[in-house]
Amino acid sequence: NANCMGKFAETMRWLSKSVEVVPGKKDKILNPCTFITARMLRKDIYADLGFTPSSFKPTFESKLSNQFLTYTNYRSKRFGESTEDFGDSDEE
Repeated sequence: NANCMGKFAETMRWLSKSVEVVPGKKDKILNPCTFITARMLRKDIYADLGFTPSSFKPTFESKLSNQFLTYTNYRSKRFGESTEDFGDSDEE
């Protein structure tokens, strides 16, 4: 949920080696970071951290029903560019 994502983002800022303090806004993480979490949180992650999904979509043998994406705060040649839409729908 968005509350949990907000706390996660706050923790990432505290743990980051390099953070830019932006008056009146949330601090920006400067060092390269990557993490995997649910696709449905992509808008919250972008709004809170400025991270965007890459084209790498992890899969799991346990056949989890919710989709996951790999998020970065940098352009990754290894993961590729995202084709994700940040529109209103969370459908495919």
